Amino acid sequence: MADAPAEGYALTRDRGDPEAGVPPVVRPPRATMSTSLLVLTAAGALAGGALLLRTLLVVVRVDGSSMAPALRNGQWVLALRHVPGRFFRRGQVALVAPGREMPGDGPPPDRPTPGPIFLKRIRGLPGDRIETSLDELQAPVRARRRAAYGADGRRVWNVPAGQVFVQGDGPGSDSRAWGPVPWSAVRAIVIATLGGKR
Repeated sequence: MADAPAEGYALTRDRGDPEAGVPPVVRPPRATMSTSLLVLTAAGALAGGALLLRTLLVVVRVDGSSMAPALRNGQWVLALRHVPGRFFRRGQVALVAPGREMPGDGPPPDRPTPGPIFLKRIRGLPGDRIETSLDELQAPVRARRRAAYGADGRRVWNVPAGQVFVQGDGPGSDSRAWGPVPWSAVRAIVIATLGGKR
């Protein structure tokens, strides 16, 4: 009568040597990685992947109308962090923190204080010349920046190496008032919109 394998085991048989009187031997399968170790490995991989995504991606809610009509107030966007400046392109929408890293002696009067982050479109790259008009600025900013513009109300900005010129699609606080911002002020590049208001 054949031995029934224990539940969960696939047993192998050694035929033995019937002539020498050696009975057959039933052996369990070779040791394999335990299920719990596999589960822990999978969980670690998932946690590592989630951490990597959390480090690289950010979901942001649009607050304000300076990017209308492309982005509406209350809409959500997905942005990729840690994008090197050499990959910036005109037309990309970026998360910009212009007040955190300022060249020179400090922010001009209408530069945002450290902390605020804005959604703006990259309009100019290093070497570009951008012409703006005083009329494009919001009224409170226009009054403060009048001296920085010519008598005709126009100004040409030369974008230096390692900086970008960012601008909203409508009136708002952007490089038309601040000037170009360092690449390091660009915190992320928008890669997808996530629908309407939530």
